[in-house]
Amino acid sequence: MSHTKELIEQALDKLEKYLEEKHLTEDLEVASMKRTGINRWLNKFGMHVLRTKEWEMLKQAPENDFGKLSSFQFYQLAKKQPEAFDETYNVLADKESKKTFDWYVKYRTAYAFIGERAYELFSFLQ
Repeated sequence: MSHTKELIEQALDKLEKYLEEKHLTEDLEVASMKRTGINRWLNKFGMHVLRTKEWEMLKQAPENDFGKLSSFQFYQLAKKQPEAFDETYNVLADKESKKTFDWYVKYRTAYAFIGERAYELFSFLQ
């Protein structure tokens, strides 16, 4: 199997687990909020109550559409032509460069789907 394909698969596996955990946590928070019934009533008026913590997270999460688009294009290209990426990997001389390459492929793959939060999964050279 191609080295680049393996990196993409590793990134996607970790991303899936991350999203499942995050989704489950958010679902539990939403479920506890819905029990009060206030959001059902407010939804009729186009409103929704958020916890302060959720609002702060939303305000701080910058969406970078260009970054997500370029990362998605990177992912598509790496998926379609992994041999070209493998050639680049194979000419890298030292372990540090190869480690950086591995991080970059995984990070850009995750960034295509979740943007800035990809750093939570793949901080630089963890």
